[in-house]
Amino acid sequence: MAGGAGGKPVQEGLRPRAAWVPWVLLGPGLAWLFVFFVIPLFELGRGSLKSGGLSNYSNVFSDNGEVIVRTFLYAFVATVLAIILGYPLAYFIAMKAGRFKTL
Repeated sequence: MAGGAGGKPVQEGLRPRAAWVPWVLLGPGLAWLFVFFVIPLFELGRGSLKSGGLSNYSNVFSDNGEVIVRTFLYAFVATVLAIILGYPLAYFIAMKAGRFKTL
């Protein structure tokens, strides 16, 4: 083995990977995300602010405040229960399940 960049050994017959390769591989996924998520989300936000300004948002929060608080409370409780149940179950499956791991 020969010495590579930074003193790391490089196996014979293998070329070091170019730094731009991961970015090229990420390109199509990032383009898809930008075109079908970021741009539409930006346009929705821009349109909602254009039609009535921030008064639309203040009306929603003042009229539905109780529902919004209850929604966040339910989401918090569901998250805590998922953590309380999920982590011990995942640990048990990973460490103790034996031949039933794949089941």
